[in-house]
Amino acid sequence: MHRMITQRDASVLRFLSPLTCSPPQCSMCATRRIIVGPALWPAIAEASRETMHSSIKLGRVAGIEIGLHFSWLIIAGLTAWSLSTAYFPYRHGYVHPTTSWLLGIISALLLFAAVLIHELSHSLVAQTRGLRVRSITLFIFGGVATIGGEPQRPQSELLIAIAGPVASLALAAISLGVSMLFDGVSWTVVVVAEYLAMMNLTLAVFNMIPGFPLDGGRVLRSVIWQISGDVRWATKVAATVGTLVAYLFVAYGIWEIVAGNLLNGLWATAIGWFLSNAAQSSLPRAVGRPGPTGVRVAEAMQVQPIAASEDTLLDELIEEYFLRHNQASLPIVRDGVLTGMVTLRDVRQARRADWPTTTVRTVMTPREELHTVNPWDDLSTTLELFAREDLDRLPVLEGAFLVGMLSRSDVVRLLHPHGKPVVAGPRRSWRWPSGG
Repeated sequence: MHRMITQRDASVLRFLSPLTCSPPQCSMCATRRIIVGPALWPAIAEASRETMHSSIKLGRVAGIEIGLHFSWLIIAGLTAWSLSTAYFPYRHGYVHPTTSWLLGIISALLLFAAVLIHELSHSLVAQTRGLRVRSITLFIFGGVATIGGEPQRPQSELLIAIAGPVASLALAAISLGVSMLFDGVSWTVVVVAEYLAMMNLTLAVFNMIPGFPLDGGRVLRSVIWQISGDVRWATKVAATVGTLVAYLFVAYGIWEIVAGNLLNGLWATAIGWFLSNAAQSSLPRAVGRPGPTGVRVAEAMQVQPIAASEDTLLDELIEEYFLRHNQASLPIVRDGVLTGMVTLRDVRQARRADWPTTTVRTVMTPREELHTVNPWDDLSTTLELFAREDLDRLPVLEGAFLVGMLSRSDVVRLLHPHGKPVVAGPRRSWRWPSGG
């Protein structure tokens, strides 16, 4: 049943707003930044991506390692404290301290689960676009995913960027539905669900602000990239907008400090500083990125490459594949779908006496941990990937299916025959041979 918005509800909505407070000296202001802060974390996390490492391993999801940085414990505790001592008593009236703390802890954990789902959505879509996602780490500013490389096409950039906000909007809708379902049945479920609905909505809306490195900034970059065909120029424009957004946060922070709201002002200024650093750090990478060559991966890849199955025994792999075909690494497929790669180094992990009974499946590197490329990617991006990751060969995928293999020598030979670059020819067609 829908409820009328009471004066208490209106006060709570003002409390949840990240940019308003009435009156300025309201005691809730001290805790508001902790509650609203998680909506800003995915963007702020970009500035700390290079130095953030997990301290506590939680496990793996779809091959992605999930971990906690020790700083997460600090913000989780502060969030639970602010909810239990301020938000829930303010929202419902008197709440027994034990009940209030229990609700605060549950809400904090669910909020961080929502941030994790936001990051997982980005990461899972990135995997489908051929990017390797090594880990997701939760820390004081939220969640940060370690992704090997940048999207190679504007369509991939767009899909990866909007995945997080879409997931957050879905969580907001689910939370709102739960709140309505339990209205008049359980006030504890209602207040937690309403809080999660508001936070997930804020998370989605804020991150769609069109300033890099926010998700909205990446959407802006993908659109400019698609129109102009120049990812470097698109990055410069998106980063410039991101810098302007950061300056607005700093200006707001200064205004809050002058108005007497020191803590709110410092918080907003810190957000602006982090966003500015993240936006500015993207510019050198964009300028240094190789320009497009006009030559596609499909022009250089080896079509219908030699591949083995997961059930191949290691001694057969050595004799029939590595030695006979002079290969140092092989793709592993099941019905044409890439499931992993195996190298001589992988085989050496098993004892020589076990080779006749050990299958490739036990030693191969799984698909989730591999770098892959798309047939229509520009070769300049593969050169960057070969150099950055020190790779010799890359699987070429169309969807999940292996359609070719690309080696470093193939790229160099095609781009620089006799020291001269070539002009791209017509796209080559391919099919995975029937029968796998």
